[in-house]
Amino acid sequence: MGGNWRQGHSWFHLIYSEQEEQYIRSLTFTNTKLYLINGGKTFLDHWSERYWQKENIEYSFAESVFSIQNSNTYINVIDDYVLTVKLDESITKEIEHLYASTNSMDGIEFSELFRIFGQKVRASMWLENNPTKASAYNRKFKNFFGKID
Repeated sequence: MGGNWRQGHSWFHLIYSEQEEQYIRSLTFTNTKLYLINGGKTFLDHWSERYWQKENIEYSFAESVFSIQNSNTYINVIDDYVLTVKLDESITKEIEHLYASTNSMDGIEFSELFRIFGQKVRASMWLENNPTKASAYNRKFKNFFGKID
């Protein structure tokens, strides 16, 4: 079972679309389903739906049920592993502004997009083999989505 949740935006398709498409193909190949709580309601949040094929990704734009309130923290749960990525607050603010100010793909400023995602930023990433923590996250996913395949 794969679980992925975040308080912030699913911005990866905007700049790393090839890698994201490869990731989604690998989910299909391994018969793995991804459960994603996006929580955003902007144009760009919903634009990313075009990449999420229903057969291998279950997603929601509802408010997250997880206790972390920072939109700069991303968590991925796979089996007993928990991957946490935390972005610097300054890049998080820029991403928030981009999402809030974009109402169509015609209105997106690609120079701004490349500037935001091309800069060097501070980020932390850690991987834990923590069955207890993973199980707690997975229970929240199951409660949120109902029965999980």
